[in-house]
Amino acid sequence: MGKVKSLGTYHKCIKELHLAGFIMYSPSYDPYIGSLVDIVDFEESGISVHKAFPEQELLLPKENSFSAPEFHEVELYFNERDLPSALAYTFYSFYDSQGWKLSDRKLMNSWQAAARNWISKGKKGS
Repeated sequence: MGKVKSLGTYHKCIKELHLAGFIMYSPSYDPYIGSLVDIVDFEESGISVHKAFPEQELLLPKENSFSAPEFHEVELYFNERDLPSALAYTFYSFYDSQGWKLSDRKLMNSWQAAARNWISKGKKGS
C-alpha cells in the first residue's frame, strides 16, 4: 500500500519504524526464512512510545554541515586527477558565484561530488 518499490527504501523505512519504536524488527538473512515484524499496540498496553523504548530516538533529518572549500583545495583535487588548474578555477568560480548551491538552489552536501560531476560532464563534451 505504501508503494515502496526500492529494496533500499523499504529497509530504510523499516529501520526508521523500528528505531522510533512502532515496530519490533528482527531481520532474517536466510532467503528461505522471512524476517519477523511485530507491530506495537500502544492502546492495548497503555504505554507511550518514549516510555516503551527510552533508549531509542526518532531519526531527525541530518543537518547540512557543508563548508565552502578554498581554491587551493579545489586545485589540489583537480591536479590529483591530472586535470589543469584552469579547469579547477572554472569550477570554483562557477560554484562560488552560485553560493555553492546546486541547480535546484539547495546547498550542496559535497563539493567533491559536484567536482566529479563537473569533470565527467566535461569529458563527455570533449
